[in-house]
Amino acid sequence: MEQVPKKPSITSPKQAEAMLKRVTELICSRAERESEKAAWLAKRSDLETAFQEEIANQLIPHKASLHGQLYDHRVFSADFENRRRDAMHQLDACQAGLWPVAEHAPTRAVLWQAQVQARHSVFRRENLPLEQELEEIKEEYVNSRERIRVEWQKELRHPSALNDALSSRQQKVRKDAWQEAALAYFRQAPRCEDMFSDLNRLRLEMAQSVKCDTYHDFLQAQTNRRLPLRRHMDRIAGDLKAWFVPLARERDRLHCQDLSVGHLRPWDAHAPALHGPAFLADRPQDMIPIVDRLLAAMDGEIHHWFRNLVDHGCLDLEAREDKLPGCHLLVRSPNSPPYLSLNLTANWQDLHRLLYYLGRAFHLSACRTHPYAANRFPGLEIHEASAVAFKLLTMPYWNHLFTTPDQIHEAQRSHMEQVIYRINHLAAVDQFEYQVTTQPDLDAHDRCHVWSSLDGEYGRDLDWGGVDHLHGISWHNYSALFLQPYSSGARLRANLAALSLWKISEQENTAYALDLYKKSLGMNGLTPATEFYRQWCHPLHTPEQLAVDLAVYLRERDGAFDRIRKQ
Repeated sequence: MEQVPKKPSITSPKQAEAMLKRVTELICSRAERESEKAAWLAKRSDLETAFQEEIANQLIPHKASLHGQLYDHRVFSADFENRRRDAMHQLDACQAGLWPVAEHAPTRAVLWQAQVQARHSVFRRENLPLEQELEEIKEEYVNSRERIRVEWQKELRHPSALNDALSSRQQKVRKDAWQEAALAYFRQAPRCEDMFSDLNRLRLEMAQSVKCDTYHDFLQAQTNRRLPLRRHMDRIAGDLKAWFVPLARERDRLHCQDLSVGHLRPWDAHAPALHGPAFLADRPQDMIPIVDRLLAAMDGEIHHWFRNLVDHGCLDLEAREDKLPGCHLLVRSPNSPPYLSLNLTANWQDLHRLLYYLGRAFHLSACRTHPYAANRFPGLEIHEASAVAFKLLTMPYWNHLFTTPDQIHEAQRSHMEQVIYRINHLAAVDQFEYQVTTQPDLDAHDRCHVWSSLDGEYGRDLDWGGVDHLHGISWHNYSALFLQPYSSGARLRANLAALSLWKISEQENTAYALDLYKKSLGMNGLTPATEFYRQWCHPLHTPEQLAVDLAVYLRERDGAFDRIRKQ
């Protein structure tokens, strides 16, 4: 393969060194009286905010061409990142000593103090080289995925060309694009397997160094027991297999009829189920007035949040050569709204993507008033739940996007099918991760067999005949397995919780569900997910209850699908 030039890291050495000097001064400072301790917390919070702002300012679009080459996502050099990581651990040690019991900290800092103490309890200085090696492998994985995108664009294709081809309405276009990308991933498979093995080995070494049997136990201790319990996730997986998987298989049979095929093939998985204009507008930026109209009808306060992003120039939606590839939500100072750097077209999938990131941005905006930086950033699970819930809560207002009731119902049906498919997929990934990480003796062939089996249980009803070798390695594309271990279970719970809020919106009162959603966003970002969900619904609805309602919801909209298809 031809070597692709790699863009050097973005750096700002003077600012970086100045901030690291401030960190060192804070580590060396003494805080004995309560007022001094409170001032120490404020200084650390200000330092973390400054780092975040520096990163955001460096990643916001600049002059260098990024789409035509590999991109190094680091803002600072690897050497500086290692020094900064060490300094952050030292700050944790200092803060953990301020109040031996977290509850003795100021009320607004109790959750932060508990998090710091948990993180410090499993830190060992000798693990710093392991952390550095982990980061290097993760960076290599990201670059290996990025290389596929760059190679795809060699013929001057648009940055979103691959996604557009995979979701084309023409089967030949979908098939050619899928096979080209899948074969490129297949060539990288041996190295991906090695990277995954190395990541698991290093993580297990870190866990065992602090007397944890598994890396899952290590993360449980490090995050103050905020990960979903294994028995809870196994119970959810069993319920999904009994209720959600049959529902998904029923939808797949309908898609076979729509595509006039006997069996869905892998390249049919992203075939558009929505019959109607493929694009909402000519340019991504033209989606802003469309979303503005939608949110104005939905809720005045949410519409105000959106207008704040627009008026401050925080929505960059065009896919250009002068910006980061992919979708990014960049957070600057507490006084500035989040910045969305998204590479979109103006199709329906990108509308959903925009709504998802707006949900995340609204949550960060609502958390800006908290006094400490650590409290302003909701955890992965809560952030996912609020983003998915926001998308679902917009669905009753889609009459502002479509002209006829049949088009509205078909769009709602299509989107809800994707939600069901994603939930089942997350269950498969979560089960896969648990099996392969608790059985370190499994080799590459074993892992591929485990994935093929689980995907057959939970995934789409696809015919992999003739491309089975590509099925087994398809798990390599799920970046969370490499970059965010044990996050799939949290995302699964988040999606189910979002469906519970959707159920309230559908069956009780849409305005009431919106009020629950808005009030929950202002909670401390370190609030445990279970407590956050209580603001929506307690207890959450079971997968069985959700599946029954989803089945009714979808079947009510199947008539619109049939009528539009016959037109």
